[in-house]
Amino acid sequence: MLVKIIPNRVLIFEVRTTISCNSGLVSVNFSCAILDHFINSFGITMVPALEEMGIQVLVNENTLLKCGQGTLFLAGIDDAHYFCADDIPKAANGMTDSTPTILLSHTPAVYKQAAEAGFDLILAGHTHGGQIFLPGGIPIILDSDCPYFVGKGAWRYNKLQGYTSVGSGTSMVNVRINCLPEITLHTLI
Repeated sequence: MLVKIIPNRVLIFEVRTTISCNSGLVSVNFSCAILDHFINSFGITMVPALEEMGIQVLVNENTLLKCGQGTLFLAGIDDAHYFCADDIPKAANGMTDSTPTILLSHTPAVYKQAAEAGFDLILAGHTHGGQIFLPGGIPIILDSDCPYFVGKGAWRYNKLQGYTSVGSGTSMVNVRINCLPEITLHTLI
């Protein structure tokens, strides 16, 4: 799974995988997006254009990705930081214990709700990993209502696994100190 950020700040997740199964190799190519608070500031008018390009925008929605005999439940929520427009129960609608689940969220601040809903994995961003770190790895600010342990990198909360990308951009101040930018590639096995 590749996470891309296009200049107008839409997070695009591309799932490109080849799975070996009894009948041979099966390939899945799928692109989806979630919106952040900057896009929501301009309205949701971009959604039709993105979907015309074949990018499914998950706004408190989910989709099932099928590959061979396997299935992945992929859900995305609307901005949970600025507009508080997220609806995790709606995004989780139809989720089962037998299907692996991933929640895409602009911010990791919803980690407790995602765990309560039963998601296996949450992929998030927003925090820029703290962007400016004191020596010793202490972020000055995460710009998100969440504890430091979900602010960057891989983490776990109860049964929920999470990854918060520090991203490649900046916020407020165009500088990073002791926090290198990243573009994340997740391999799902």
